[in-house]
Amino acid sequence: MIARIALRLSPALLAGACAAAACDPGSAGFFGGIGCAVGHGYQDRTLSLQNASANVQQQAIASEANAQEQERNATAAQAETARLRKQVADMRKGQTALRRQLAAAQARRGAQDADVQRAQGDLNALEAQLRAAQSAPAPDAAQVQRLNAQRQAVLAELGALSQ
Repeated sequence: MIARIALRLSPALLAGACAAAACDPGSAGFFGGIGCAVGHGYQDRTLSLQNASANVQQQAIASEANAQEQERNATAAQAETARLRKQVADMRKGQTALRRQLAAAQARRGAQDADVQRAQGDLNALEAQLRAAQSAPAPDAAQVQRLNAQRQAVLAELGALSQ
């Protein structure tokens, strides 16, 4: 009688063993392993692990693409910074010509002339701002644009003085 009951309960015990072990080959016992093999638990676990692996691979591909995009952005930012630095350096080099124009205006109109003094003050302010921009870690485009506009205004002012 006990043997009959045991035989009738064995499929239920096998299924229960499979559910309890969650079909992990490392932790399933004998009956659990048989239950998982018969009940397709191992196949389900393998499929689940394959799906998880595919998701991780997709995330890795997306992360790599993101890293490449960030690298391109960093390279573009470095190129822009180099371009702005060169522009500031070129403006600083052009200051010598502006100083010569100012000296010529001073010689013609006199150093005490109000327009000459204003032009000298504007030129001094521009030089100070150019020095600050050149020593800054990374000048921004708006700042360089303002400096260029200021330089053009000083250039026009000195041009008017030389007439």
